[in-house]
Amino acid sequence: MAHYSYNPLTRIDTTDNTVSQVPGPVRPGQGIAIDRAGATAYLTYYTFYFGKGVAAVELAGPALLADLPGEDLNWSAAIAGDADNFLYVANTARNTVSVYDLSSLQQPPLLAVPVGSGPRGVAASVDRKKVYVANLSDGDVSVIDTTSNTVQGRLTAGAGAYDVAVSPDGTYLFVSNSFEGTISAIPTATPPAAAAQGTMATAASSSEDPGLGLALLRGFPPGCRVYADGEIPRREEQFEEGLSVSFPSETRELFLFCPGYRNRAVPVSVGAGETVVLDGQLLPE
Repeated sequence: MAHYSYNPLTRIDTTDNTVSQVPGPVRPGQGIAIDRAGATAYLTYYTFYFGKGVAAVELAGPALLADLPGEDLNWSAAIAGDADNFLYVANTARNTVSVYDLSSLQQPPLLAVPVGSGPRGVAASVDRKKVYVANLSDGDVSVIDTTSNTVQGRLTAGAGAYDVAVSPDGTYLFVSNSFEGTISAIPTATPPAAAAQGTMATAASSSEDPGLGLALLRGFPPGCRVYADGEIPRREEQFEEGLSVSFPSETRELFLFCPGYRNRAVPVSVGAGETVVLDGQLLPE
């Protein structure tokens, strides 16, 4: 088990449910994937101190084998492929899944597979031929074919699809839906439906949605990211005058991550259909 706030891993022995720690040169982990042999763990991390990446950790040592480059808010991870030779990592802020070749621990991802909005949980099928990705903002699951590393389609889940797991016999996919407090049980034989990827909203269409507010950022440098109450906004679009992001009207804080600026949490109070303007020139560097 990885811990976001400190380095040691926690090991739970499932035979007697005893708990122990794995000390050593590891990283605070957002997500974790362990190979079938139980020899190597891959930890996703996104911290101010260590930066962003994937740490490959030899558990017997333990020893840090490599630090792989990662993306913004890289979240969960799963190992799949014919020979368990690929690592799939959800990038929540990029709406992609990075695919790493585990035969070499010194290279960047082979590719980034576009999925839904706000990907969080990742799980591999029992035969390792598919990877399931829970899309938080879309309430569904993207299905990746690990042979071609392309998205076959999507499976409908519930609002705020957050994490995903496959039953031991491989017949069911379980998805926790964080916005409604439910779990979806989806037969893995269900054919995934085609869905458009990476849908963006304009300022006009965002304001027409009665459940969303709109934030317009001006005077910020390129590369800024915005998170609503710790989650990525539902939609965003780059306009000439700045970045426009739509978020649930119950949002109370917008978190700003910008190159050259201190990371800021800005209180907001915006009703559905209303707009708030944030001026980068007014924030301290």
